[in-house]
Amino acid sequence: MTRQQILAATIRESAVLFKRYLVGFDDSNYLRGLPTLPNHVGWCLGHTAVVMQRVAGRIDRLPISLHEFVEGVEGDEQRIAANLVAFGSTPSTSTGKYPSFLRCVEIFDSSVARFAVTLESASDHQLDAPVQWGQSPVPAWTLAARMAFHNGVHCGQITDIRKSLRLKSIFA
Repeated sequence: MTRQQILAATIRESAVLFKRYLVGFDDSNYLRGLPTLPNHVGWCLGHTAVVMQRVAGRIDRLPISLHEFVEGVEGDEQRIAANLVAFGSTPSTSTGKYPSFLRCVEIFDSSVARFAVTLESASDHQLDAPVQWGQSPVPAWTLAARMAFHNGVHCGQITDIRKSLRLKSIFA
């Protein structure tokens, strides 16, 4: 396997593991906010998706997908508002601000696919080039590991939400 294929596989596998924890969520509970937890499932799906889109854009120089995201804080039935799920945002529990649960999962899947294809298509030069992320530039290829970890962090939040809602274990 090439380095590009390994990085893409890392992102795809992080998504497979992430989605295991979505069992039991639907339109009735995916926006349920709990006072002791920082996010809800809709926010986690949208946040991880928009961040993967933005990371892909650091490599392929393309904007986030306007089929999945709209700028601002007002989403619609098909798109998530990028600023509504941005770092530091406060999750809204208003159903009118997010697409349906299944559409949020589709958007997550689309973002995983875009990032994985971007990694597979990148030249060695693109992967080694420094990109600004956070406070400092990092080699672009390192963002694949960061995003796999980032997906895992938010999967952990979903695990806590599952426990709070008393959803059945995914291992049962």
